[in-house]
Amino acid sequence: MVPMHAIERHRKPRGLGHERRGEILAAAKEMFVAEGYETVTTRRLADRVGISQTGLYVYFKSKEEILDALCRITFVRLAERLRE
Repeated sequence: MVPMHAIERHRKPRGLGHERRGEILAAAKEMFVAEGYETVTTRRLADRVGISQTGLYVYFKSKEEILDALCRITFVRLAERLRE
């Protein structure tokens, strides 16, 4: 097992909150598709994005809220394409 101090963390600098929401959604979509929604944890998702798990909850209250946002975005894009 690797000691915690040996794990390299890739945190984003403060002040980039407007970018983080999109980064969280993009990473969640990729992870949900690749691994399945049920197996992805908010801790792993936060690590992937480079924020703390607590930081993730600043943007989304739950994993379910992240999935809901992804569904809403997908349906909006689908509606736009159908209108075209």
